[in-house]
Amino acid sequence: MSCEFFPTTYVFRTDRDYVTTGCSGGGGVLIAIDERFTASLIEIPELAVLSALKIDVVAVKVCTNSFSVYICNVYIPPDKSNAEYEQFHDAILSSHVLFDKNLVITGDFNIANYTSYVNSHGRNAKLVSLNNFAEGLAFNQFNNISNSMDNILDLVFCGDLCEVEHSAAR
Repeated sequence: MSCEFFPTTYVFRTDRDYVTTGCSGGGGVLIAIDERFTASLIEIPELAVLSALKIDVVAVKVCTNSFSVYICNVYIPPDKSNAEYEQFHDAILSSHVLFDKNLVITGDFNIANYTSYVNSHGRNAKLVSLNNFAEGLAFNQFNNISNSMDNILDLVFCGDLCEVEHSAAR
């Protein structure tokens, strides 16, 4: 089915495990990479614990002729506690596969006011935890595109300068 939506791309996806999570539908994350690049799924044993928390993660290594980048896409449901956010952070930080690599972490962290937090230094525990995680990796958040309700749904973290823009309809 992925090829119907993305005919000229590699598609890497992690569908929600309905048995483990007790969910009856929805969920999962994907990364689609243009076929002009070499891409491969990265297995990260440290992230296995996240499935039981209903946190969906997929990671891919993308190679060009001159460099490689690791992309990790995440979905964290809105009902997760600060302790569960910190389990996610710990899993990423303990991963030897991703450590000290060109890494981009994207996804829906269900923290719609993250950018406002950074500007105002609010005290929401999840916001503080995510900000500490980003600072620990020397990452910045680069997505500033808001939806119709003026929320930024997906965050894009990386250590290098990156540009996030609206995609053009084809």
